[in-house]
Amino acid sequence: MSRIAPASPAPAIEELVARARGLAPLLRDCAPRHEAERRVSDEAMAAMRGIGLFRIVQPLSCGGWDMHPRALFECAREVARADTAAGWILCLAGVHPWLLGMFEPRFQDEVFAGGRDAVVPVLSGGVGRDVQVRLEGDALRLSGRWLYASGVDVADWLCVMVAVPRDGGPPEQRLAAVPRSAFTVDHASWQVASMRGTGSKDVSLSDCLVPLYRTLSWTDAQRGVYPGQARNHGPMYRMPLNAVFALCTAAGVVGGAFGLLDAVIALGRKRIANATSTAQSEDRHNQIELGQGAAQIHMAHRLIVSDIDEMHAQAERGEPFGQEQRARYRADAALASRMAVAAAGRLVATCGGAILPQGPVERFFRDIHGMASHFLLQAEVGGELYGKTLYGLELPPTTRL
Repeated sequence: MSRIAPASPAPAIEELVARARGLAPLLRDCAPRHEAERRVSDEAMAAMRGIGLFRIVQPLSCGGWDMHPRALFECAREVARADTAAGWILCLAGVHPWLLGMFEPRFQDEVFAGGRDAVVPVLSGGVGRDVQVRLEGDALRLSGRWLYASGVDVADWLCVMVAVPRDGGPPEQRLAAVPRSAFTVDHASWQVASMRGTGSKDVSLSDCLVPLYRTLSWTDAQRGVYPGQARNHGPMYRMPLNAVFALCTAAGVVGGAFGLLDAVIALGRKRIANATSTAQSEDRHNQIELGQGAAQIHMAHRLIVSDIDEMHAQAERGEPFGQEQRARYRADAALASRMAVAAAGRLVATCGGAILPQGPVERFFRDIHGMASHFLLQAEVGGELYGKTLYGLELPPTTRL
């Protein structure tokens, strides 16, 4: 099986995190523009790609670094705490090169041609509308519309979920990879209260022909059985897909909470409380709330990092993941997100009336709540699934574990 040499040797995790931290001034400057323009800028994306953030879990066979996914979590924290929009794109699209390594090698050679990286949003989770699929020989003929294409303005390809008709059986759910140039983007569709800078717009296809080698069975991907297995079969390819996706999504929320914490500290250092005419930083109640809120955010981060470390170590040992364990990861991702949101509320309550319109505190606050509403981070759903597995009860067949 052919291999593409990496563009550069993989750095140590600490070095890569330092590179991500070095982007903070640029990303903080870009954040208001991202929100105003409802998209992540080419400048910010070029900076993130330039230091290799989209190579972290890209297959080694395709020019990537195939690093421990903890590197993605740690880098995402630095990016999201500077700009939630850029952090969200990194958390979601940054893990998708791993998924692309499950596709047929022929497609991998296209998307990673010459060892380049790739930004590829994946639109699953029931976001398709009026989708029409017809099998034509060795290709699919697609039309339809999909919602929440986060980062479409800076994407190279997109993967959309489609139901492929089968003779004598129910349709098969498959991911279909399509070049960004084939999509029509509804730039007016992303009118929202939070996460404006992510540019998660509606996209559509009309009579688009997609070769079958650019598609992947969703069932096979979740089972860890996939066409790219002959080429890519390291530890990460033995990790449960939905658990990884859920934890990566939670990493965006937690990273944004760190950004809110930074903004609240900066505000508290210069703010004089009206009620007492003393520095807010000298108020004992404020110190308590700040310390406990910060501890909650660090706890949330440690939870998702601990889970991804445990998952990777178990995959290295070749041990399978049971349903109860998968459900715990899903519940943990939701819990970490909920802890970050709770801490955000606690911290913002200390700011009094000084939350200025269009300022960093209120922007982080809005974005954290928007990100935490992702379907993989619904705390009640995650808790119910984990509770059912603890009781040994049967789960719905469509459950994403």
